[in-house]
Amino acid sequence: MGVRKNDTENEEHLENIQAVEFRAELRQVRTMVDGTVNILLNLPEYCLPQVKVILDWMNFDLRVMVENDRQNS
Repeated sequence: MGVRKNDTENEEHLENIQAVEFRAELRQVRTMVDGTVNILLNLPEYCLPQVKVILDWMNFDLRVMVENDRQNS
């Protein structure tokens, strides 16, 4: 199966994205033996495009800002 032109263009576009925004439910905060903290977020299905971007950022250092959005819950 070959790569279609649109697939290649989409991949190049994703590489240029520097930030994503999404709504998520905080599911778990776990402290680890090595002194780090793991955070588990549950994203709704409509955030799949954002998930596709952040999957490419796996194991990268990220700058994160978290905002409580109670008024829209």
